[in-house]
Amino acid sequence: MKTNFAAVTDDDSLADAMKAARTMDKKKMLMRYKRLKAECMARDPVFTQKVLRNYFTLVRKVGAVYKRGGKLIATW
Repeated sequence: MKTNFAAVTDDDSLADAMKAARTMDKKKMLMRYKRLKAECMARDPVFTQKVLRNYFTLVRKVGAVYKRGGKLIATW
């Protein structure tokens, strides 16, 4: 199965984070991020896009990680 990572947007990541946020404080923090991003886009969209396209902001977990057995050194 081939995944198209280019189709993953910041809004997708935000939606996943909102689902995972268990407390209202965490959800409020994510909404603050969304408002700050919108304000930055309004002020300087070129710079904001450069920041959002940074390699580290594009990292997204896909799938599950399973720990394999091992007594001394565990592998994933």
